[in-house]
Amino acid sequence: TPIQDGTMYDMGPANLCVNCHQARRNVTDYVFDDVEMSEHFGPHYGTQTDMLWASNGYEYDGYDYGDKPFHRTMIDRGCVGCHFDATNTYAVGGHSFNMKAEDEEDGEEILNLGACVGCHSGLEDYDYNDVQTEIEGLESQLRDLLFAAGLIDDTGHATDGLVVSADEAGAVFNYLYVHYDRSSGVHNSDYARDLLQSSIDFLESVPAGR
Repeated sequence: TPIQDGTMYDMGPANLCVNCHQARRNVTDYVFDDVEMSEHFGPHYGTQTDMLWASNGYEYDGYDYGDKPFHRTMIDRGCVGCHFDATNTYAVGGHSFNMKAEDEEDGEEILNLGACVGCHSGLEDYDYNDVQTEIEGLESQLRDLLFAAGLIDDTGHATDGLVVSADEAGAVFNYLYVHYDRSSGVHNSDYARDLLQSSIDFLESVPAGR
């Protein structure tokens, strides 16, 4: 069964994860000119499958969107291969599926890097080559632009009742898409970066105000 935009996938036992962890919206049908947004506008709160497969974001005309496929093609058992990786604590990995948690005794952060170090030896956190720093910076920049344009409110939700163009709604969709993925670029850094940057470029190209 494909995800909403028709993209086919196969991640072995992780196919079960897709049932919930997908956008549940086909961006092609969902984002259009004169669409009326609501505070619930946007993809479902778990866009991980779409992100891993570099699909179903709002893609602006004339912009090339990249794909860094390694975390779907080189990880055995898909999502399970990282999130279910066995550790010596119940707080991360295993049935917790957590990639990070706080130690209940000393408050220190615990990271589940077991699956990561197979390719990234010596890795100490998930900010490999500063990818999370970059994506979080772009996400923050886009959020500020969306708020300044009146497209989202101060909680980060789409502005209720506002009728907008497809490109405006697409910028909101892309912000929420990357935000709800929650990996800050780890799942697919190239696609996340390009969705954010193209949305930023669009907003910076239009006159201020509505």
